[in-house]
Amino acid sequence: MCPQFQLRRTFADTQHPYSLHGNKYPIEQLDDYPGCRDGLARVLVLPWTERHESSHVDFLAEQISLAVERVCQQGPRPVMEGV
Repeated sequence: MCPQFQLRRTFADTQHPYSLHGNKYPIEQLDDYPGCRDGLARVLVLPWTERHESSHVDFLAEQISLAVERVCQQGPRPVMEGV
């Protein structure tokens, strides 16, 4: 699971959304987020910050393009049931 959830990283010192549970911290499980697995199976999630420079963006774009080309060359893939 994402370190943001595991380490309870929050914006500034708000502790949101954990502050909604008082002093009792819930134990997060991926199953606590219905549809998360299916949703993430269909998208590409990239970490992004204001520290990315043009050279970083160019590198990422080139690598993503190469990966898409390779996948397209492999031909159609079967659709996974439920995804």
